[in-house]
Formats: sequence, C-alpha cells, structure tokens
Amino acid sequence: MGSPQREATQRPEPKALSGNPLHRRPCPVVMCVCMKTTFRQWLALKKRNGWSFEQAAEETRCGVNCETCQPYLRVVEATGQTELPILQPEEFDLILSEEEQP
Repeated sequence: MGSPQREATQRPEPKALSGNPLHRRPCPVVMCVCMKTTFRQWLALKKRNGWSFEQAAEETRCGVNCETCQPYLRVVEATGQTELPILQPEEFDLILSEEEQP
C-alpha cells in the first residue's frame, strides 16, 4: 500500500530575521559587474584623483555601460559605504536625501 502522506510543516522564521527586510536580500552589492571594479576600488580612485562623480564614471566606465550600478555609486559617493544591500528606487532616494541634510 502507499506510504502515509506527511503533513507539510512550515518552519518558523528565525528571530534574527523576523521583520528584517534585508533577510530576503542577503548578498551585498559590492561592484560594477560590467567593469569588474569593486565600489571600494572605485571610491579610492575617485578620492585619489579628486574626480567628480561624472569624471569617475568617465575614467572608470563604472555606471555608464548598463547603468545598474549608477544609483549604488551615488550612495557610495554620499555615504562612503562600499557594501550595500539590494535597494529599491525609493530607498536610494531616501538615503541620498538623508545625506544631503546637515
């Protein structure tokens, strides 16, 4: 005869992840994939050469090919953080507006 069906049980979410919106986005965004340049490298080059955002983009080509990393680079420039979670458009706007305040 057939084996008895087991009831599917749902495991509770670990407390450390409970309510944390980042738990569904575990991998940090750390580089321009097109140019294979980390945000840390990009920021160091930008600072060392005294480049504006546009100059850094022109010189490194980061943020100008597929443009996916461009909003991340804006956050890196504003905050100095080089490892970021996957962000939604409104999160970029919020972070950048917070950095503009005195």
